[in-house]
Amino acid sequence: MKQILEGKNTFGEFVSCASMPSRFPAELEKGLWCSMSVQALSGEHTQSARPLIGGKKFDVIFFLAVIWFVGGAYTDAWAHNNIPRLKTFWTPWHGILYSGLAFLIFSLAAVLVINYRRGANWHQFIPQGYQFAYLAIPLIVLTGLGDMTWHLLFGVEQNLDALFSPTHLTAILCFGLFTAAPLYSMSMRKEQPRTFGDYALLATAFALPYISIMNPAQPFTVFTAMWPDITPVGFDIGQEAAFGALLIQSLIFTFLVLYFTRRWTFKPGMFTYILGFMALCLSVMNQFWFTIPVYLIGGTLLDVVYWYLKPSTSRILQMRLFSALASALPCAVYLIWVSATTHVVWTVHMLTGSVYVLLMFGWVLSYLPYPARPFAPSTPKQE
Repeated sequence: MKQILEGKNTFGEFVSCASMPSRFPAELEKGLWCSMSVQALSGEHTQSARPLIGGKKFDVIFFLAVIWFVGGAYTDAWAHNNIPRLKTFWTPWHGILYSGLAFLIFSLAAVLVINYRRGANWHQFIPQGYQFAYLAIPLIVLTGLGDMTWHLLFGVEQNLDALFSPTHLTAILCFGLFTAAPLYSMSMRKEQPRTFGDYALLATAFALPYISIMNPAQPFTVFTAMWPDITPVGFDIGQEAAFGALLIQSLIFTFLVLYFTRRWTFKPGMFTYILGFMALCLSVMNQFWFTIPVYLIGGTLLDVVYWYLKPSTSRILQMRLFSALASALPCAVYLIWVSATTHVVWTVHMLTGSVYVLLMFGWVLSYLPYPARPFAPSTPKQE
């Protein structure tokens, strides 16, 4: 049987083996002349076209770039909060931050060039799901220039002022666009993890958006103050603010847990990694290093609970139980640790009641992705 190959010449005209000269019947019989002629007319090289960059391999490169950028961002945040006389833009921490940003931008730009040279169409230049990351590139460059100008004009911000600086708020927005890009890409590809590396990428895709959301919420979390030690009985506003800090942090985490577990199945160790990574980043600001083992323990307990309950879209009751425990367990470990290692001024009512309320909020939050099934009344039998 003859091998028939088809292609287009440089003028866009359709060519096939039938239109080739038959001066070489032996080669035509083997399909060799057709293959050589189509490649010659189309201007293609004899080597096969290389695939476009994207998918999991690009996820790995992008995660490395983002983690470098995140490391610079949090070392710079540590400097703003712990070095009182920081009055210059040219610091080692800005060097880590902006070198990570440069590597991030270079990685995204290099992909565009490589995919273009490999023959991608204009809508194939950008890897699937990374459109918002490319949108953040010009914005973050302008933010960096604006941040330098802002510091030169108004000085270097300290403490909470650093959060509300317009350039820093814009940087947080860009940070969110960067960190959410791999998650968006995974959602669009609709791939299920199979290997250890796939699950590591999925856990990192959870951790980075979680950290980017928690970053502006830091003043309302356990990483800025020892709430059970500084809000005694009778200081109602302080205790309400303290519980609000626990509630905000728990609701953010539980919402992301419900989002991810609805789409993907987790493996043991993923919650330990996520919460440990988050605590490592957020504890840097005020040097609350004890929160790292606290959240590692909380993550380990969540991994055990997830393994035991096996929550899924077909096991709604188990999912509601897991949602409640995901909301309350890390906080419970934190309160137990603080009670055992410091002098807390909260009463046993406040300590246990806070955990109980978080359990209820976690249970109720599960009704957002898993609404209650409508009751179907039974029809009476007709005699």
